[in-house]
Amino acid sequence: MTQVEVINSPYFIAVLFFFVAFTCSAVGLGGGSSYTAIMALLGFSTLAIPMISLSMNLMVTSVGSFNFIRNKHARIRLILPFFGIFDPHDIFRRYAETANAFFLLWVGQ
Repeated sequence: MTQVEVINSPYFIAVLFFFVAFTCSAVGLGGGSSYTAIMALLGFSTLAIPMISLSMNLMVTSVGSFNFIRNKHARIRLILPFFGIFDPHDIFRRYAETANAFFLLWVGQ
């Protein structure tokens, strides 16, 4: 097996993502920019990178938030009003429209 085959292996990518998720969640972060960097370096499609990074970031932060609340470090009554302040569909729609243009500008294409 060559080095390129190892790097593009789904198992290798899964191990990298797990390492990033574990490391970032240990300090209370989601790791979105790290997933973006890994996928950009490995040559993922520019259409897939934002969606995968956002999904991974949401999963990691959701698990961290769940554990934070479960261990009674936060009161749900204080947090609940913030969930109603924004419309998630609006955020995702705006993100999808501008993400590819900003990403291409950011990577210099």
